[in-house]
Amino acid sequence: MAASDLALAKGLLTALGKGAVKISGPHVWRTKPWDEAQGMRKWLGEKGYLKPGEHGHHGLAPQNGWGKAVPDFIKNQPWNIKGLDAVTHGRIHGPYTVDGVKLPRFNPVERVWYGTPTWTKPAATSMTGDSVRAPTLAIEGQRR
Repeated sequence: MAASDLALAKGLLTALGKGAVKISGPHVWRTKPWDEAQGMRKWLGEKGYLKPGEHGHHGLAPQNGWGKAVPDFIKNQPWNIKGLDAVTHGRIHGPYTVDGVKLPRFNPVERVWYGTPTWTKPAATSMTGDSVRAPTLAIEGQRR
C-alpha cells in the first residue's frame, strides 16, 4: 500500500513540476491542422503531456454528453487528458477498423484502464488499499 501512496505522490509532484494547470489564454481543443494547433492542444504538447500526433482523450470529464456542461478550461486540463494512439482512442469510443480489420469496442473495464489518465491508477489502488485496511486498523485500535 505504501508503494501506491508513493506512486500517487510522485505523479502529483511531476504534474505540478510540469505546470499541471493552464489558467490563462485560449482553452480551445479542436483546432486544425492538428500539428499546428493553437491554445490548449499546443500547450499540452509543449509541456510534454501529448506527443505529436497523439490523440488527447478526456478521461474523467468527457467532451460530450454530460461533459458539455463542464467548461473547456476545466475539462481540457492535464489531469483529465490521456494521450493515446488512434486505435486505442477509437476502441474506447466504439468499434474501430484498421487495415480492413474491424476491432471491437473495449469492454467497460478496458475503457477505464486505457482511457483514464495515468495518475488515476495509483490513486485508485491507494484508496482501495486504505479502505480494505481501515477495518483492520479499527479492530486493532479497539484491542489496545
